[in-house]
Amino acid sequence: MDRDHTMPAFHFRILFKGLNNTGDDDSGFQSISGLKISTIIPVAFELGDAIKETTLFNPVVLRRAIRSTQRSPLREWVLRCLNHSSKEPLPEVLIEILNEEHEPGLAIRLIDVTAAGWQLSELDALSSKLLMEEISLHYTSIEVKNSL
Repeated sequence: MDRDHTMPAFHFRILFKGLNNTGDDDSGFQSISGLKISTIIPVAFELGDAIKETTLFNPVVLRRAIRSTQRSPLREWVLRCLNHSSKEPLPEVLIEILNEEHEPGLAIRLIDVTAAGWQLSELDALSSKLLMEEISLHYTSIEVKNSL
């Protein structure tokens, strides 16, 4: 079977290494955005100035609908870190893009992950939208590998 094909952006899972008791409730995200790394080279003001590059990692933003019976160790960890200015980094967050056989085709490893933010969607009695949760994460390194 030829496995050379484009990867779907809608079939993925996310795993949180170092976070106890996470299950399906903490892997069912509707979207993951912000996976971006870039380098900034400042303009040197004098010819003799050393140029130092700065690497920037965008925060990764996870979005999901909240269920009434959902207990979330991930949310508990994020709120604990943000409320208490605690640095409890997770050693790794693994995002896997899955193929049609539900096997990882691309693996994205975020290293040394810390909480960056948490937000709920607007509560609006005039609409019938789902209550959405947004979790933002910082990381110090990213690795991208083909899994197959």
